[in-house]
Amino acid sequence: MLKQQKIFFDFLRFCIGSAKEIPDSLKEADWKELYAIAKKQFLVGVLFDGIKKLPKELAPEQKLLMQWICNARM
Repeated sequence: MLKQQKIFFDFLRFCIGSAKEIPDSLKEADWKELYAIAKKQFLVGVLFDGIKKLPKELAPEQKLLMQWICNARM
């Protein structure tokens, strides 16, 4: 499994409540790639719920975050 895919699944577990702690792997997240995976799997809204729980330093950059918000609301 590719590194970003593992990070995606770690974060997905956090987003749905299977993991209570923020995954350490998020420090190495490529948010653009995670967004692409989420969009492909129709999980943008689910991951956005997890993003709302993150401290600002771990969240995606503002431009991508705005794109994420728009797609999560659709």
